[in-house]
Amino acid sequence: MVLVAWLVLLIGVLLGALAGATVCFKVLRDEMLGRVRPQMDVMELKVDNLRTEVGFLADNQDALRREIGPGGAGLNAG
Repeated sequence: MVLVAWLVLLIGVLLGALAGATVCFKVLRDEMLGRVRPQMDVMELKVDNLRTEVGFLADNQDALRREIGPGGAGLNAG
């Protein structure tokens, strides 16, 4: 009978520790995401701006290549 009581106590302690660890993990995860998310949003905006600038530069370079042509002379030359 005493052994059963000890086993029930042990199972209760283990379940309590598991539940506490789960709650602690969820709280820590939410806290970390709350701190990191604004920084990630700023970084995402910066990356989007860089992509846009690179796209504009590539478009301008293509337009200049078409304007200059393969021989090096412009289309309006002559």
